[in-house]
Amino acid sequence: MKALASDPAVIDALNVLKGLNTKNDAFSVFGSFDANAGAQAGKASTGTENQGTGASLKIGRVFSTGVAAQNLTEGFRSVYAQSRLDAVTSCLNGVSAVVKDIADAAEKAKQAAALSAFCKPEQSRQSVGAP
Repeated sequence: MKALASDPAVIDALNVLKGLNTKNDAFSVFGSFDANAGAQAGKASTGTENQGTGASLKIGRVFSTGVAAQNLTEGFRSVYAQSRLDAVTSCLNGVSAVVKDIADAAEKAKQAAALSAFCKPEQSRQSVGAP
């Protein structure tokens, strides 16, 4: 229980909840454009995992007015930030796996630095041609 109480995400969530009762308004609007979601169920493979299985969520552009809509937008922002963190963490774990067998320490550091540059979200977007 102590570990949960000291978790920064839990503390942030509690602070948001505390603030919910101090805000009020008469009218709220929440809008999202260019949003879409998708899922694909793959056929079972001969191995231990399915081929082609996945889900995607694109939030797109979001705007809001009013307190309730602002709180929803903050929730979307938190989810998006966590997904970016997960993607960067996964990328860095991949870099670690690629360079783990390089014996020369200097070469390992050089390769790790070069590959890690592609783990930055803005670098990843540029590498696939996004604006």
